[in-house]
Amino acid sequence: MFNVDESTGRIDMHRGDTGGFTITLTGYTLGENDRVLITFRSANGTEIKKAYYQPVNNQVTVRFRNPETDYLAAGDYQWDVRVIIDPVYDENGNVVEGTGTESISSSEITDGGAVSTPRDAMTLHIRTTVGQI
Repeated sequence: MFNVDESTGRIDMHRGDTGGFTITLTGYTLGENDRVLITFRSANGTEIKKAYYQPVNNQVTVRFRNPETDYLAAGDYQWDVRVIIDPVYDENGNVVEGTGTESISSSEITDGGAVSTPRDAMTLHIRTTVGQI
């Protein structure tokens, strides 16, 4: 089972299941250098998944594979979306940061870029399973 409530952003899934969903960002046209950061954390703040996506037509698709969810304990986790405009990269090509705090709907983005969190954190609910693969 993999279900996403589009109005609340709540994801319900069984431990070990696979699934995915697409996020469409509005209010700003993302450029080819912009990145979308999706982070999932447990209640105590432990990061369970963090990935940067290059948006295509202002959309990113998030996918879960079995190895990413098979070890998770049943319960609620939090996740959010952050948009990084003109990110700074390290020598290996990894995103280091975006600077500034402008809203993504702002008509003026500084040369240094901006970071925006378009909505509050949402819930990922992991359900127990009886059997294992």
